[in-house]
Amino acid sequence: MSSSPEPGYTPTTAVPSVFPGDGEMAQLCREADWAATPLGPVDGWPQSLKTVAATVLGSGFPMILVWGPELVQVYNDAYVPLIGRKHPAALGMPTHECWPEIRHLQEPVFRRVFGGETVNLAEARYPLVRNGFTEDLYFDATFVPVPLETGGIGGSVSTLFDVTSRVTARALEAEREKFQLLVEHSNDGHALFDSEGRLLWANRLMSERLGYTLKELRTLTIPDINPDFTLAWYRSVFERARRERVRPFETVHRRKDGTTFPVEITPTVVEMAEGTRMFSSVRDITERRQAEAERERLLAQAEAARMEAEAANRAKSEFLAIMSHELRTPLNAISGYTDLMEMGIHGPVTEAQRKALGRIQLSQQHLLGLINDVLNYARIETGSVRYDVGDVHVGDLLATVEGLIEPQMRSKGLTLVVDDCPPDLAVRADPEKLRQILLNLLSNAAKFTDPGGHVALTCEPDGERVLLTVRDTGIGIPADKLEAIFDPFVQVRSDLTRSAEGTGLGLAISRDLARGMDGELTAESTPGEGSRFVLHLPRSVPGES
Repeated sequence: MSSSPEPGYTPTTAVPSVFPGDGEMAQLCREADWAATPLGPVDGWPQSLKTVAATVLGSGFPMILVWGPELVQVYNDAYVPLIGRKHPAALGMPTHECWPEIRHLQEPVFRRVFGGETVNLAEARYPLVRNGFTEDLYFDATFVPVPLETGGIGGSVSTLFDVTSRVTARALEAEREKFQLLVEHSNDGHALFDSEGRLLWANRLMSERLGYTLKELRTLTIPDINPDFTLAWYRSVFERARRERVRPFETVHRRKDGTTFPVEITPTVVEMAEGTRMFSSVRDITERRQAEAERERLLAQAEAARMEAEAANRAKSEFLAIMSHELRTPLNAISGYTDLMEMGIHGPVTEAQRKALGRIQLSQQHLLGLINDVLNYARIETGSVRYDVGDVHVGDLLATVEGLIEPQMRSKGLTLVVDDCPPDLAVRADPEKLRQILLNLLSNAAKFTDPGGHVALTCEPDGERVLLTVRDTGIGIPADKLEAIFDPFVQVRSDLTRSAEGTGLGLAISRDLARGMDGELTAESTPGEGSRFVLHLPRSVPGES
């Protein structure tokens, strides 16, 4: 509330009585130009304002008076530490200009006070900017309305006590209790050491694992717990952890009875009121070490079994190769002597004898074919197959294969259809191996297709690949055997016809040969309708070799 000075007014007339005392704020108030503030000259102040201002300045408690609609501030010496670097400019300043950051908190309070209500706040949070940055401070405060002589409320006088340390301490204690609860119920051991490696505190689990009581633990140092650590080593880790994060490491701990067990330690340096400490989380890794040892044992066992299986497989393949060579020699001799007898070298041959010799030749050729299959498979298994990969023109190859397989198809009463391929279509393959695969697929189609059926050989470019397809109208392959037909020694449908007997190696050899040329062999089939085998090979690009 401001008022005009009376005639003969002298600025210093009432100042000493309103602002008594020798304190800093009394002196500042006496020197202030109150006429330049909304309150006006001191002589014009109402008596209630003068009385309360003198009371505030004389109090030993932190007090502030705000007056009038502008809420102009007058505060005492005890209040100065609360206001920070805003002192002394805050004297005579409207409170909302002084504290814009908490205006939303102050306005509801002052609205109640100027309504005649005394407001008490306990541990009220105020985010104040008093030293250039925001601080969360807590106050116990009382806001008391100051009545005017003429009625109504002229201002508010407040007593404030900074209780931030109390609130913070209580929050820290709550966090400490929460941390203590978590640590005590942790599955890891935890311990606190000083810079000299003395154990200051440990949780229950740490005590149980080491076999010491908590009281006994507090008499130990790092070397008592870890036989590998010296105090010099600990100090070096301590200093390093003060500068940077130290990664978890594995070591051993020694129990009270002298036995040891493996642990993983995560060290962290923390700053505490008592000084710098090392907080260590200790994980018992006995089970992990046992699991790792078991894993290593199983891996070694599996590797030994693999090597043993590979050795047995090599021995089998070598045996098959040797036996195949040994069997081919007498079979070739049988073929040779049969030819000589048929030519009449050893005397005239009757028609009946010629038929018998023909049966011998057919049996010899069938047996030689079986042995060749075994020998080819043995070569693939032992990795002794060599591939002479080059550009192979598909049209020329299919024409060659057609000429070789046509007699078999004709004798079986089957119709063979071979696609006309684009003249420039070529694949990257070994021509001999490719011819062997196609003849094998066509021969299988002939075996498992009844007379009157159809067999087709087609070619189709497919991006960077070429698809060579053999399709038949044969008996088909049951769905439960489709995945197994490429396994060695598996018969497709030997249960249906004895005439289709063989080693069961043809498809296994064909697929391995296809993969050896960076290709693939796949199959689709519908029982009773036929089968479709597709050979996928890399397409030859003109200009590349």
